[in-house]
Amino acid sequence: MARIFSSARGKQIEIFYWREHNEEVDFVLKKGAKLVAIEVKSSQKREHPSGLNSFQKAFNPHRILLVGEYGEKIESFLKTPIENWLE
Repeated sequence: MARIFSSARGKQIEIFYWREHNEEVDFVLKKGAKLVAIEVKSSQKREHPSGLNSFQKAFNPHRILLVGEYGEKIESFLKTPIENWLE
């Protein structure tokens, strides 16, 4: 996932990790007032990660994105310019 950091370079996109109690989100993209929460899951579970739910309730992000088998495919995610997720 180092590609996420390198693709944000020079685009005024900040990248964070969010955790509160036992809830977490792998990546949070921020550009201006827009937030995008990204969770990467390699497991076979179809459930929506509770960290995304908690983050959504707390911050009302522009978009939440599940990357993995039951969401955006990793190959597609990595090929998409990072700024597209903030549109």
